[in-house]
Amino acid sequence: MKLTNIAIASSAITGLHGRAFLQPTVDGKTTLDSVQSNLDMFALQIDAKMFLHGLVTLSTTNELDYLFVSNKVACLTSKDIIDVIAMMQENRDAMEPKTRAIIMLYDIIYRRGTPAWATLFSVVKLGDYYTYNSADFPDEASWILQEQQQLQLTTSPSDAERDTFATIQLDLCRRLEPQQAIDQIEKTQRMADAGLINVREYDLLTHMKGYALLKLGRVDEARQIFTRLYNRAKAGKLDAHTALQYINDDFDGVEPYIEHHMKIIQGNAERESNSKATHKTAPTQGG
Repeated sequence: MKLTNIAIASSAITGLHGRAFLQPTVDGKTTLDSVQSNLDMFALQIDAKMFLHGLVTLSTTNELDYLFVSNKVACLTSKDIIDVIAMMQENRDAMEPKTRAIIMLYDIIYRRGTPAWATLFSVVKLGDYYTYNSADFPDEASWILQEQQQLQLTTSPSDAERDTFATIQLDLCRRLEPQQAIDQIEKTQRMADAGLINVREYDLLTHMKGYALLKLGRVDEARQIFTRLYNRAKAGKLDAHTALQYINDDFDGVEPYIEHHMKIIQGNAERESNSKATHKTAPTQGG
């Protein structure tokens, strides 16, 4: 192939791919080596994208090799990968090959560590999946929870990073045990007050703190929080979602709310206690 033909081909590629592949030398000319190198990279990216699409649409096994997959998509940016997989996850099924392939790709993105927004986006997806399937993946669920708790914003975070980081903080508020949840809620509120993150569900955070206190049996402290929120709800000054916690078709008021949810909390505690007792007294195989 003549250099002029390569240049024409590269021009066509530029139009398709959105950036130039011809790299000028110091004297303003384009070398054959630079053109060939860029064509090779383009071919590699095309191959990687075809592999990526095939992986998430045609996977029939969960026996995927992590290193092999990671190497195959190494030439793709995290954004390239997310653009493909973000809209393709249809469920959180622990045994569904397509879902498992997508989760592996999110894990690969997370371990790259950059860019920050992609890392955090992957943490959200991994946290959602492993929390939902914690019975099947207890070690992974414990790992991602620890990772989420240790996350920090970068020095100059983008809006996407701030918003995703806030999403993770709110998720932790819901998932942690009551006392840890209270600490996490207060931490998240301090960050919001300092303008580090945007938290649209600020009233809901306050409500969640009250509910955590309720689970700890600190009913009087919880009642004080619920009463303040209920009075704001009656005055039309509370967001609709949080107001529905106290004013809905089932009850209207703080005491009915506390009574209703104390029954739920006690019922959950009894079921958990019974479950532990069953596991403890279950006969061992061959016993």
